[in-house]
Amino acid sequence: MKRQKTITWIMLIIMSSSMLFAEELKYKTKDMVLSKIDDWDFTQNDWDEIDDVYKKDREVVLKVLNGSYSLCIFDDIDPSLQKDKELLLLSLKKNGCGIEYADENMTDNKKLMLNALYENTNIFDSISPRLQKDREIILKYLSRTPIVGFALEKIDQNFLGDKGFIEEALKNHIEILEYMDEKLKQNNAFIVSLIKRFGYGLEYATTEQQDDKALVLEAVKHRSDGLEYVSDRLKKDKEIFLTALENSAYFPLAYADNSLTCDRSFAKEVIKINVHGISYLCEELLNDKELMLYALTKNNLLFDYMGDELKKDKSLVYMLAKDDSDVVAEMDKTLKNDREFIMKIIKLRPWGVFKQLNAKFQDDEEIVRYLANYDYEVLKYSSARLKSNKEFVQEILKKQPYAIKYIDSSLQTDPEIYMPVLKESGYGLEYATKEQKKDKALVLDAVRLNPYALEYVDASLKKDREVVLNAMKKSDSTPLKYADESLKKDKELVLKAVKKSEYAFDDADVSLKDDKAFVLKVLGIQGGALRYVSKRLKKDKEVVLRAIHYGGSFEYADKSLKQDKAFILKALTYCCQDENEDAEDREKSRIINFMFEVNDGVWEYIDKSVTKDKAFITSVINATGLGLEYATKEQQSNRAFVLDAVKRNANTLQYADEKLQDDKALVLQALKQDGTTLQYASNRLRGNREVVLKAIEESALAFGYASLELQSDRSLIVKAVKKYPILFHTGFSNIPQNILEDKAFILQFFKDGIDVSEGLTLKLKNDSKFIERCIKETGYGIQYATPEQKKDRAFMLEAIAKNHDALHSADRSMKNDRELVLTAVKNSTDIFRYNQYYFGSKLYNDKSFVMEALEVNPDIFNFIKEEFQKDREVLGLLEEIKNPLWKKIFNPLNILLFGLFSYWFFTKKKK
Repeated sequence: MKRQKTITWIMLIIMSSSMLFAEELKYKTKDMVLSKIDDWDFTQNDWDEIDDVYKKDREVVLKVLNGSYSLCIFDDIDPSLQKDKELLLLSLKKNGCGIEYADENMTDNKKLMLNALYENTNIFDSISPRLQKDREIILKYLSRTPIVGFALEKIDQNFLGDKGFIEEALKNHIEILEYMDEKLKQNNAFIVSLIKRFGYGLEYATTEQQDDKALVLEAVKHRSDGLEYVSDRLKKDKEIFLTALENSAYFPLAYADNSLTCDRSFAKEVIKINVHGISYLCEELLNDKELMLYALTKNNLLFDYMGDELKKDKSLVYMLAKDDSDVVAEMDKTLKNDREFIMKIIKLRPWGVFKQLNAKFQDDEEIVRYLANYDYEVLKYSSARLKSNKEFVQEILKKQPYAIKYIDSSLQTDPEIYMPVLKESGYGLEYATKEQKKDKALVLDAVRLNPYALEYVDASLKKDREVVLNAMKKSDSTPLKYADESLKKDKELVLKAVKKSEYAFDDADVSLKDDKAFVLKVLGIQGGALRYVSKRLKKDKEVVLRAIHYGGSFEYADKSLKQDKAFILKALTYCCQDENEDAEDREKSRIINFMFEVNDGVWEYIDKSVTKDKAFITSVINATGLGLEYATKEQQSNRAFVLDAVKRNANTLQYADEKLQDDKALVLQALKQDGTTLQYASNRLRGNREVVLKAIEESALAFGYASLELQSDRSLIVKAVKKYPILFHTGFSNIPQNILEDKAFILQFFKDGIDVSEGLTLKLKNDSKFIERCIKETGYGIQYATPEQKKDRAFMLEAIAKNHDALHSADRSMKNDRELVLTAVKNSTDIFRYNQYYFGSKLYNDKSFVMEALEVNPDIFNFIKEEFQKDREVLGLLEEIKNPLWKKIFNPLNILLFGLFSYWFFTKKKK
């Protein structure tokens, strides 16, 4: 027995040592080190983990310094390499690190030091004495340093008396006024020029100038900081503060007189210009319900600015809670403790409210039980008592199996808790026993339901191809991340993962990322996977071109290619518009780019050094239309040259001379290709109805760039919104309030099948009669129905019959109502395609219901469960639906045979 224990201990020590050794080996070989450096997310911590042996290796150091990241490693490399001028030069250019090892020639090289200062202002003390007195160097230093006072102590003080220097420095630091020479502070003509040009210097102006309305108006057009120093008379002036508000953030009101911040008409103007300005209004106005409701139509997330009295107003809180659960956190304490009101809010908006409630309501079984119908995180915020109540937890987990991660740890490992959850949803495998994690049948069921469960299966099953493939069926790249290393080398499996998501390639084996033939296959599926290929292949022109052709970004190509002019020209021809992309797809791409500022082109990521070559820029413009921003002024104002560029790339219009941006024929040429280029046209043309109409015809998004006057034109609104209903939302356009609240106008959109419900104003969302009319006549607006209406079966059936999407807003109790779901299925396959969004899993897993649904809409077949797609009875029904008996009888062959028989029969009869 003793001997057995000793052997066990020895084995444990060996295993632990081997694990530690494996961890230490992480960056122990040169290939491992070079591979890690290739990673786009290589960090200072990764450098610190590298063995000291490789910090003496010039190839390793050179690779780090040439990387796209900016690490300060020069102090950490071998002393022999610190003398290497090429390495030092690279380090200085990248981030200024290593300047203490530089010789006088380097520290006196102005171009090099300007570049280094841009990255690292700490090197200023180490540059040559001559350059420390250089005006351009000092301005660069000041522009990059956050603490200007400390920096000014180091420079030649004569500069603080130089008008031109002060004007340049002011572009980056207002604080320099405090340190400028006293003579300049007393130079009234200079101070007035600063006020007019930059808005700075009112604190040094004379009393008369601080009371000069014309001068102060000039100042606030640039900046409003100086309002602190204007006269008491001007602090009561509406025009000055409204002008400041139009040209600045909302803080100017901090200096306004109380007579202004308590002026209701002024407050309304403030809300029109910048609604956030309400934070400076007096308490009386913050409790003015009508005024605050007006503010909330501009931004319904400003409840925390409201006055204390309004935060006690139940009707207001209830109205706002429809759109913003955070209102519950900001409402008055009396409402937070009012259980009846809390229940009313919960029934109105079950999502996101629970975490805002008081502790006593988070321990309320009835509230938690109700919210479990809607919110999977309800147990996350429940009391410790409820999380450890076994019977209660079992009840909640039947509704929300994912919530197992939030229950008490003592219950998570209880088989009576996790096994039902695991079988029903695939969640909870992490709490199973080792034997259960090795049970292939159990694991297969789990990963089919929940691909993320693969993380917790036994290591032996992570090598099982069948298990990993089953996990992949319902997920993107996640399963490959948790698969065994051997499967990460499986080309077929990796390709299947990449088809789901480009990010899957990040988890593939290093060898595959450097296999050119395989990488080309991957990039032909997901061009964006270029970011994960090896450093070597990021230099390969064929690889990069393939990635670009299939939607990849030039951002991840090697720097050498970004400097290769011939290759850039070739790459630019590969990233042009997809020939198979229709107008609708193009418009969707624009909306995504507009909302998320997506940038996946080539031109944006070229090395800017190539733009200095004017001959190259001209050839790029001639070939692609890109690059006009780097062209000469003569080229930018040459109509024929710009027109030719615009024909190739409409967005080039933004870099054309102002006169050409006002050239109607040239602008119309740009709009033919891309209506959103209306934003680059002159104000005159953006107010031209014909021009705007042409822009909207090409892209509905162009409407948002039309003049404010034309954004009030109802026919243009209809034309744009019919193409993209999202434009009705105020975030995408400036449609006037009176139109946004025109009930007849909005109802007509609904009748035409255009859902503009997300763009409804707060006032209309809470107009119960109008919402009820919209729902009854069109089915739209159901999300704003009352909780009682959402439980009213007849009401919901009527709405769903008109608009299948209304099913999503039905009360949870109706999610398994066969008639309601079948009514929706009749009109759209989306009901099954996005089944979790629309109805309960009980019906989705009910074969008899699925067969009923197929009879109503056979096109749902591709979206039913895989096991039903293979079911003989289901397939037989589908065959009957697609080929009913009358079709079989009256098929072309039978008709032909019947015709021949009839001809023979009647011919014979005549004889």
